[in-house]
Amino acid sequence: LMPEWEEQAAVSCAVQNMHLMACALGVAAYWSSPATIHEPEITEFLKLGEEDKCLGMFHVGSASRTVQGGYRAKRGPISEKVEWRL
Repeated sequence: LMPEWEEQAAVSCAVQNMHLMACALGVAAYWSSPATIHEPEITEFLKLGEEDKCLGMFHVGSASRTVQGGYRAKRGPISEKVEWRL
């Protein structure tokens, strides 16, 4: 069996890949862990066993370019954030 931390890291990588693909396709998406994630109804709906754990919900939808633009980070030049040392 894989250690739990390794399984969580693998899920995180998979979610990152899904998010990158969604962005590349122009689809709005985000990963969230709402307060209701551990409610019995969610556990039942997802058919989770005693040993299973829901790590989040990946929301997918559409958004106008205007709305998408409002959520984009305002990034400055990398030279203002990174110092390269040899």
